[in-house]
Amino acid sequence: MNHCPTEVLSYLSHPLIKVPENVADNLTVLDGNLLPVSELTQEECQLLRRVKNTKVKLEMEIHGLEAQLLKKCNGAPPQMGEVERRRRQLMSSGRSLFNESPKKGIQFLVKHQFLNNTPEDVAGYFFNEKGLAKKAIGDFIGDNDTFNIETLHSFIRLQDFRGKLLVKALRTFLQSFYLPGEAQKIDRIMEAFAKGYTFQNPCLFQNSDVCYVLSFSLIMLNTQLHNPAVKNKISLPGFISMNRGINEGENLDEGMLAELYRDILITPFRPPNDESRDFLDTYYNPEREGWLRKEGGKHKSIKDRWFILNNNCLYYFVHQGDIEPKGIIPLEDVSVRTVPDKPNCFEIFSNTPLVKGAKTDSNKRMVPGHHQVYRLITRTEKESQDWMGAVEACIISSPIHKLLESRKSLLFLHEAHNISKY
Repeated sequence: MNHCPTEVLSYLSHPLIKVPENVADNLTVLDGNLLPVSELTQEECQLLRRVKNTKVKLEMEIHGLEAQLLKKCNGAPPQMGEVERRRRQLMSSGRSLFNESPKKGIQFLVKHQFLNNTPEDVAGYFFNEKGLAKKAIGDFIGDNDTFNIETLHSFIRLQDFRGKLLVKALRTFLQSFYLPGEAQKIDRIMEAFAKGYTFQNPCLFQNSDVCYVLSFSLIMLNTQLHNPAVKNKISLPGFISMNRGINEGENLDEGMLAELYRDILITPFRPPNDESRDFLDTYYNPEREGWLRKEGGKHKSIKDRWFILNNNCLYYFVHQGDIEPKGIIPLEDVSVRTVPDKPNCFEIFSNTPLVKGAKTDSNKRMVPGHHQVYRLITRTEKESQDWMGAVEACIISSPIHKLLESRKSLLFLHEAHNISKY
């Protein structure tokens, strides 16, 4: 089969028409819709029509040339030109850069004209583009910059919550990105979600603050019901009591609350499938890793375990290289200290009777741990200090409960203020 000559491929890969820069600037303004038609003069409108007519004629000429070239090549389609290859390479580079540094990635895509520098265009990119890191999306829409906040609201407007039960809308929303760990970012994102949901479902709540509080209650309920480290599961009456009076002093419909409770009981929230993240990221890019000796919970036996510190968790394994951890210690609301009477030993402790943790039982199920403290022993004092420093740097305080209590307090203060007027 004959292939297209090099000269033909070269011809296809280059612009057919050169436009002077001063004319190109004017065409960008007119054809880019930067000015509403109502603001154009009659002369400018005529120019715009002529430009569009010329564009149609050029497209017809281009299609005719393509047909002639295909005929010359005996029907063989021409290979992709360098321009198209370069365009795809740039698009891929922009996506990869966004996954590493969201702000730089967006700047790159705007610079190379894959995106307009508008919140609506960026939000559409997040909503439709495949292969974006959900964590990067969450970091971008959670940022406090005005452009990022407007992008967040545009992103929410793209999602259809109309007529959906709150838990189903929240589940859909939380599948579209990774919720960041910082309290301020969580607050901004959840407040925007509450406003978006309330706007699309105007008759459910007195205001968006009620939706905000109930949404956080659902996230906490999910943890209470499905985290193996939580021994005392909250009941339906407990969940109803937890949300009593949040609707401007009134109680929410108990039937609706029961439906929300049952939905999460049957179907827990799951982290989003992230096409850009590899499972190996959790264990193979750790903050720190190595062998430690671990003291048991109920039985004080000491065993060697391979520890990996990452994602604000300590994972421990029976063997180095295992995929499934033997246990997990979430580093949430805990502290770390040395054990004075034991050389090279430090412990992770909490103000609660038991430290949150989970381990794999003989049936390969994750069950709650029984540790009042987790005691870990190193080979040297320096190694112990290094591990303590690394663990301390990864400890976080849970923002969800604090944000919920803060907003509940504001709701009740607002209600008390309204009552005091009468």
